[in-house]
Amino acid sequence: MVIVTEIFTHIFGRLKILINDESFLGSFRFFITLLSLLFIGNLIFINSEMLGNIDLTRRVFYWLILSTFISISSLLMNALAWSFICDWLGVYRKGINLITLFLTTNILKYLPGGIWHFVERIRVINRNSGQDKAITSVILEPFLMLSAALLFIPLGGFQSGFGLLCVFPIVFFSRNLRRPMLKGLKILIAKKLEVIASESKVKLWKNELSLRGKDYPYKALLMELVFLILRFGGFWCCLRAFYIDLSIPFFQWLAIFCFAWLIGLVVPAAPGGVGIFETCLFIRIGTLVPEPPLLASLLCYRLVVSFSDLIVAFVVWLNRIYASYMYPYS
Repeated sequence: MVIVTEIFTHIFGRLKILINDESFLGSFRFFITLLSLLFIGNLIFINSEMLGNIDLTRRVFYWLILSTFISISSLLMNALAWSFICDWLGVYRKGINLITLFLTTNILKYLPGGIWHFVERIRVINRNSGQDKAITSVILEPFLMLSAALLFIPLGGFQSGFGLLCVFPIVFFSRNLRRPMLKGLKILIAKKLEVIASESKVKLWKNELSLRGKDYPYKALLMELVFLILRFGGFWCCLRAFYIDLSIPFFQWLAIFCFAWLIGLVVPAAPGGVGIFETCLFIRIGTLVPEPPLLASLLCYRLVVSFSDLIVAFVVWLNRIYASYMYPYS
């Protein structure tokens, strides 16, 4: 295990020079996102006539409404998963509603830079629990989301061994690999962490956060799995709306969705992996599904997800206004 730990630390150390080159990383992300958007835009242009001929019947709207409710539920599960991460780290919760904090800040990811939801969460948690737990909570969340997505990819088959490799990220939370894993994540996103820390008025921690004696964060991982199932459920409803859900077996759809969603998470230059998610899904599916209905499903799904974020943020905001009005001195 010591050898594995040293190898893990060495790999991330070798990547540090490249990752810390923000000009290269920013240009790479912008280039990939631009290519993806051009690819999707070209597909829409080519299929514009067929897209215009698709009937938006009452049945379609029923499925899209169901997709919206499921997507809203997925946000609640995502917020619950993050609250479990904070509990696992020992975040002091008095005076902080972690789920409300997550839901109110989630909409900030659409602002330029894509870090402002992290900035606000770090700023709030830092008040009571310190900068180490605050920053670690926002680092671990995307890593657990990535691990959860990878666990679903083997459902699509062995895939020349790739499916088997997807189960390995879950071992990084074992007790012997936690320290190098956190150090590696810190190296990989060092530049972004510096921006987040400066904006949230928090200094980057010097010592590694001690996680000795803690169990595996299975509650948080379980909630992330539920989050992804619900996220896929919203996508599945969009497929059902345009009659293409039976073109590919259900579990293969799930594996393809998780792979595309994962790439959209890892290579973010636009909020929510816009363009990247859609392009990866198209590349993975190939010619198995007719392009016009698939494009319609993807466009509707993107609208549903964005609209769900707005609805949740608005409802939470209204609830806070109501609570402050009804209980002004609480």
